[in-house]
Amino acid sequence: MMMTVTQEAPTIRPVIKSEISELCQLRLEALQNEPEAFSRDYATDRNNSPAAWEKWLGQRSDGTSGIIFVACADDQLAGMMGIARGCTAKTLHSGFIWGVYVRPGYRRQGLARQLMEACIEWAHERGVEIVKLGVTNTNVAAIRFYAACGFHVYGIEPKALWYNDRYYDELLMVREI
Repeated sequence: MMMTVTQEAPTIRPVIKSEISELCQLRLEALQNEPEAFSRDYATDRNNSPAAWEKWLGQRSDGTSGIIFVACADDQLAGMMGIARGCTAKTLHSGFIWGVYVRPGYRRQGLARQLMEACIEWAHERGVEIVKLGVTNTNVAAIRFYAACGFHVYGIEPKALWYNDRYYDELLMVREI
């Protein structure tokens, strides 16, 4: 049985620049704990400079082309989810969910659902009509979660990731909003 950590009601909000260090630690934890779920790699990203992390955050959370939402509980970041919007006139109607991670002690408390709702609301407010994501075909819990959030599989990217001497296919999922 998983132990629940939360003692206070969590909040969902956009990440703020002063949290860059904590967000980077959360991201590195995600890459280390769930390496087959991310195309980025812990061994590479742990060596990023503070300036590189700041650039990474700025590119993904300017509020216009993308944003990162965080779940805050017990005075720490308990989870994160990003959404990026298409960057050309022909793709502004679409968005992409990325970087989904909730710390193990905070799972099964609805944080991922709240993060998803925040991303979908952000997208809807900007006229985004369709949101996509990719999920490793072996991540059954994530696939179930995304399906429960209204996403369905529209394709498969074979051999999307190579990790630990194994290929992983990625299910491509979509939801209209």
